[in-house]
Amino acid sequence: MSEYRSATYFDNWSTNFHDASPEKRQELVRRFHTSYQITVKNGSEQSQILIDLKRGDGEITTEIYGHPDVYLQVHEFQFCDWAEGKSSSENLFRSAKLKVKGNIMAAMNINGLFQELNSLESD
Repeated sequence: MSEYRSATYFDNWSTNFHDASPEKRQELVRRFHTSYQITVKNGSEQSQILIDLKRGDGEITTEIYGHPDVYLQVHEFQFCDWAEGKSSSENLFRSAKLKVKGNIMAAMNINGLFQELNSLESD
């Protein structure tokens, strides 16, 4: 699904996270201590990312493993607005554009995580 905008976010977040200092990564693990599996749908296609902030220095990958604390599913268009801060998980959930399974409170914290991941580039 690399032709979709969500893939750009996934790639940037993964690269920036892995390039961040171990201290910064450990800080994110300490603050969020949650694993998120995000599925972005576009028609019949979908892409997934796992943001695992529970173990060690954390990991962001497209390889899904284990049982994440939070499963999120959203359409491509809404995901991009969400990732850019133009929308929030609360608004998407209330309008039935975001499906959530698992730890709902942790799902609501993901807005702050997106901000952190978007700002890692400038670190």
